Amino acid sequence: MSKERYVFPEDFMWGAACSAFQLEGASYIDGKTANIEEQAYEDPDRRSRFHDNRSPYVSADFYHKYPEDIALMREMGIKSFRFSIAWSRICPDVSGIPNRAGIDYYNRVIDELIAQGITPMFDLFHSDLPYWVIEEGGTCDERFVEWFVHYATICFREFGDRVKLWNTVNEPKLTIYGPYSFARSAPYIRDEALALKSTHNMLIAHFRCVKILHEMWPDAQIGAVNNAGKCYSMSFEAEHIEAADRHGAMQLLFLAPMLLGTYPKEALEYEGVGKYISQEMIAEIKSEFVPMDFYGINCYCPMFIRAGGTSADGTTYYKPDVPCDEYGFHTYAPAMFDLLMDLRDRYGDVPVYITENGYTCRRNVETMEVENDLNDTARINYIREHLRAARRAIRAGVNLKGYYYWSVMDCWEGSMGYGYPMGLIAVNFDTLERTPRDSFYYYQTVISHNMVD
Repeated sequence: MSKERYVFPEDFMWGAACSAFQLEGASYIDGKTANIEEQAYEDPDRRSRFHDNRSPYVSADFYHKYPEDIALMREMGIKSFRFSIAWSRICPDVSGIPNRAGIDYYNRVIDELIAQGITPMFDLFHSDLPYWVIEEGGTCDERFVEWFVHYATICFREFGDRVKLWNTVNEPKLTIYGPYSFARSAPYIRDEALALKSTHNMLIAHFRCVKILHEMWPDAQIGAVNNAGKCYSMSFEAEHIEAADRHGAMQLLFLAPMLLGTYPKEALEYEGVGKYISQEMIAEIKSEFVPMDFYGINCYCPMFIRAGGTSADGTTYYKPDVPCDEYGFHTYAPAMFDLLMDLRDRYGDVPVYITENGYTCRRNVETMEVENDLNDTARINYIREHLRAARRAIRAGVNLKGYYYWSVMDCWEGSMGYGYPMGLIAVNFDTLERTPRDSFYYYQTVISHNMVD
């Protein structure tokens, strides 16, 4: 029997990813105002949720070091860099008056990427909601659609001549729905009606942005990025199987409307969620619906689900004794294949990108030394097994167009702080020195051969 060869299509998009706030630093430089994460760090009552209590204000300082960093990306051989635009750097307040310094900075980054032969893929909103949005009423305010579309239009106008791959939003289940459903971030409210109103606003804004971009730049493509993991039931009992299916569908609370123009039926049929989605909301989604060109999936690990718990969808997590990375993400690569097949069965031949997939290690944040984690064999194994799963999915008929490893270099990782680096490039956050890890050179080899071993 011949050994299976994991060769990828010639036009496969090999990429790496990070986000503006997590990588740039320069928190209050050149007219940028606070986002919800910076505001949380400044609040003594909220700071405890930051893992190592270190400031996110400088992070890896990509804002000033982007030429050096993009040169490393070129050395690695990536074809595309998925990044984001900091909304509060473009529109610092509710007036919507564009901040020229912010626009000029992203123009420099875009031009440098293109000069180095790297295709930019930009997210309009990647977790760093401007704090002025919260002060003005939050994402559940009806004006949110107007604010977001105005900001997006500025970005399309200023950058659309060179940026041809866009996403409206990253992980909206966490960043739009989550702040109101399970108080994940500002405004830290638990109100399912507000969570679904916020969800609805983001969907309407998404549809309008898709339409505007297609009108302004017909050669551009736009999608959105959702986080998802294959949900497995921990029992053969019907209630637990149904709970796993329901939780999987709730992960698609945004993706289903974005691709089909309707909320997922599992959400509509479950009382804890469906009672907050009115007939008027359903009708508005249908009337505003504009199909997007592709979708992105952030896929790190599977989830093991049982019925019960206090969540809106009536489910709870179960943590079986299976391998995990340092932060606790399960490292079960076949789940990526299963998820991609499920999505193909639900949504057909729509192009899809793995927009995030990555592995955490552990770091001593007191010294910030990186020498001890440069030989990251576990991360290499993780990448290899997930790329094998991705190639099997392509062979099985999934229209997978690319893979973006998270993250291109160490950055500020939300509640993980700087203590659980995920980068192919190590960053000493005291000195800002960059050092490629072994995984950098492994991924370089994968890209150059367009195949995984």
